[in-house]
Amino acid sequence: MLPPKGMQALPGKGKDMQMLPSKKDGKSGKGGGKGGKDDKKIFVIPKPAAAAPAPATPASPATPTPVAPVVLPPHLQSAKPETMKLECSFHPVTQQLALSLLHNHCGLIDLQNRKQVLEVLVRVLETLPSLYRSTVHALNSIAVNLVSSDIGPLLRALYNGSALIKEAALGAFKHYQFFMRMGQETEGLEEEEEGAPKGALVASDEVDSAEHEELKLMLWVLQHDTECDGTAVAAKQLAEKAELTVPEGYCKTLVPLLLHEEDTIRTAAAAALSGALKQHPDSMGPVLEEIFSEHEKNMLGSSAGVERLGIACAIQALKDNYRAKDLGPVFGFLCAKALADFRDDVRSAVVNVGQVLIGTWGNQSHPDILPVLKQYLDKPPVGGDTKDLYTSGIIVWMGSIGVFSANKKDLLPIVDKLFAALATPSEAVQRSVCECLGTLLAMPALHPQHEKLTNQCLKKLIQPSAQQSTFAQKKGAAFGLA
Repeated sequence: MLPPKGMQALPGKGKDMQMLPSKKDGKSGKGGGKGGKDDKKIFVIPKPAAAAPAPATPASPATPTPVAPVVLPPHLQSAKPETMKLECSFHPVTQQLALSLLHNHCGLIDLQNRKQVLEVLVRVLETLPSLYRSTVHALNSIAVNLVSSDIGPLLRALYNGSALIKEAALGAFKHYQFFMRMGQETEGLEEEEEGAPKGALVASDEVDSAEHEELKLMLWVLQHDTECDGTAVAAKQLAEKAELTVPEGYCKTLVPLLLHEEDTIRTAAAAALSGALKQHPDSMGPVLEEIFSEHEKNMLGSSAGVERLGIACAIQALKDNYRAKDLGPVFGFLCAKALADFRDDVRSAVVNVGQVLIGTWGNQSHPDILPVLKQYLDKPPVGGDTKDLYTSGIIVWMGSIGVFSANKKDLLPIVDKLFAALATPSEAVQRSVCECLGTLLAMPALHPQHEKLTNQCLKKLIQPSAQQSTFAQKKGAAFGLA
């Protein structure tokens, strides 16, 4: 705002403008005289007043500032929660510096607490995928000076579900003196070379230690790992280098691994057990008893079903190891225990196992299998809703085993059982019967029975419900005609 003409703007204090007399010819007017022409008023522009301090308010709890969502790197997007927590808790530089500090000490011969350092490295390997490469280098360095009492953490890594972690552990074992010693003996170098580091050979009392026995067993198991070729190849190389053999005791020792929580270990253990039984076929009887016993223990207290799935997988994996006399007891176990499981996924797996066994042994062993199926179809060991699902599984097996019997005397009882099962008030059972009948009735031995069976179905359909047939029977008859 500009002052009026003839007025001087001066800075003022306060809210109002001040009117001061102006000087003219060296004289100053006091009070401005009496309104002379020479007296001029000064227009003073006030300074803006300073803002008054805000009144004190009682302290209130600080509200947290919203944090932007964290975008996880690709290697962590499918990681476990504890892995993501550890990975994101420290700056990557801090993680790398800490690992480098450990790595610098891993190659020391006189390193104290070597086992504890190895535990830390394995833990980093399992929980910090971003440091995988550096951790592998540190593991290779520390493995050179390990003794049998130190290798526990590295052994546990062989049971991990991740192929990368198992490969890292197997790679570290390549530098372990147990295998270096075995390799030297293979090449004829039984004495320690001059200048070799202290402890380069394993002491004779350590060769057969409990840790080394477990290591040999896991090498046999991992050779049968079908999930990752790299793991199987690395394990086989170490086993060949040490010229490991498969003792008869492995057959029963492998059974607990069939119940392992990791699916890859269960599958590999089943294949390894099959391989061991090929070398020691007389152990089949004791192994089956051990498997049945383990299943009984896990039926009582476990609800997860993982262990029982492992047992089903093992029974299928041993299909080439059975003798003809083993099929009766095996199907007795499947019908009495395995198929009566309260979990749907376990029952479904057991039905598939039975189908595989029938496809492999049905032609040779159907006289042993069929009586077992008839027995449990008449007297199922379960009731309620589970009974229908159980009956459906038995019917599927009966239809499959009937294909291997060309004798009319054997087929007619099976067909009669299946037609009787059509009255079961369960659509799942009736559909299973329908599929089995379609396969059986196509066999030449049953062609003369087509008219008779068709008339039976029609009779149930056209009879009034008040006389004999229920709705379930009529529906089953319709499935039979289909």
